[in-house]
Amino acid sequence: MSDTKQIIESMLKEYFGDMQKEISKKTAVVSQDFISRGLYNSTACTNALLGVYYDKFEKRIGSLFSFVDEKALALNWDYLEIKLHELAEQVCAKAKSQASQHLVSASLANLIASFHSSIDKKKSEIFGEVDNKIQLVSMLQASTAKQQDGDEYENILSIIRHAGKTYEETPKTYSSHNEEELRDIILANLNGLYKGKAVGERFRKRGKTDITIEFDDRAAFVAECKIWRGGAELSKAIDQLLSYLTWRDCKTALVVFNKDNAGFKQIQDQIPEILQSHSNFDRLVQCDTDGEWRCMLNSKEDSERKVIVHVFVFNLYMNE
Repeated sequence: MSDTKQIIESMLKEYFGDMQKEISKKTAVVSQDFISRGLYNSTACTNALLGVYYDKFEKRIGSLFSFVDEKALALNWDYLEIKLHELAEQVCAKAKSQASQHLVSASLANLIASFHSSIDKKKSEIFGEVDNKIQLVSMLQASTAKQQDGDEYENILSIIRHAGKTYEETPKTYSSHNEEELRDIILANLNGLYKGKAVGERFRKRGKTDITIEFDDRAAFVAECKIWRGGAELSKAIDQLLSYLTWRDCKTALVVFNKDNAGFKQIQDQIPEILQSHSNFDRLVQCDTDGEWRCMLNSKEDSERKVIVHVFVFNLYMNE
């Protein structure tokens, strides 16, 4: 997550900047009401004054999180939590000052300690509310992002699958194309949905990728396209693919075209063995579509980070 401290500071200023001024106006109204009823010198008045502090702060917290949720803002949650705790501390400190002033003026100074204790209890409740809201919103966002990432990945793979099946159904039309031209046709299909986000020859980390689709604040999809030239070359293609990935990127594809080999079944039989013999191999993942394989690989830079590689092998071979 990118740092969002400036955004948080701006939001807090907007939502809480004039809060103390509003509290002062409201407590003046409450005080006048109790004075008019001859009840100013009472604990009921003290509780009402404190209620203004709690009410204003809690309502603004609610509004802030409603805005964050509605706009699906991804924030530095730890920093937001710290800043809201600081605000809660300030609000409760001023509430203690308000209670002390009123109780002294109402000749009830002996109750100051008990009221301060109740304010500390309320502060703990406010902290709990802040923490719960942060946890809820961040969890919902994480769940939504995970679902969106999964859906996007499967959508992208389905478009590549459709393009590849078109190649196989009319190999005479497509077998004359080279690797780059076949890649460009897949890009055109992807951009029918992703409206220009799918690009080729995009420089990424250590080289130029064949296919990249970048999403705002999310991992990119990265794929390599290769003409089948044997197992060793496919293993090199895996290395090449892994070298393009940033720490965010974890969903990838290898798209292989067989143009020159009659024994396609023999090529298919080699794929699992090639994947499993790769130095970064972790495990195979179930894939129910014929002519496709999926595996988990360890990142080249961090063995704890896993990368999904989905492998397509499309047969464009024609026996002249």
